Amino acid sequence: MRTLRRLLGYITDQPRLAALTFSGHLAQLALSLVLPLFLRSAIDNGLGRGDYQLIVLAAIETVGITAIRAVVWYSVTYNYTRLSTAVSYNLRDKLYEKIQRNGMPFQLKSHSGDLFSLSSTDTQAIEDFINAGINQAVNIIGLGVALLIIL
Repeated sequence: MRTLRRLLGYITDQPRLAALTFSGHLAQLALSLVLPLFLRSAIDNGLGRGDYQLIVLAAIETVGITAIRAVVWYSVTYNYTRLSTAVSYNLRDKLYEKIQRNGMPFQLKSHSGDLFSLSSTDTQAIEDFINAGINQAVNIIGLGVALLIIL
């Protein structure tokens, strides 16, 4: 848990980008939850009354919301990538500084492969976690809370 808090601390080093990313993600989730309302309106009012104009209107609204949602989702995905890249860059930079500050005995004891693994493979795993893991966590938590409120 401590590691996750430290990792989230690196995310908050980019406050504007993090806020833009998470607010866009919440907007995309809200747009996803609006679509069933259009369907409910079309079925209850359109089919129930035989008013097919409401069905056509709901279809047009659904296509419009889906198009807006796609643009917002593209923006969110792009911002998650930017955020994870910025965090990865900061981690690599701090790791490089740490390695450079260590004395000669450390440099002689350390295996270059371990240091390379730390600076590339491990930071790449963290970058992937932020890009995909945090993204999915916000999806699950956001949809779970919204569905509990709706139900």
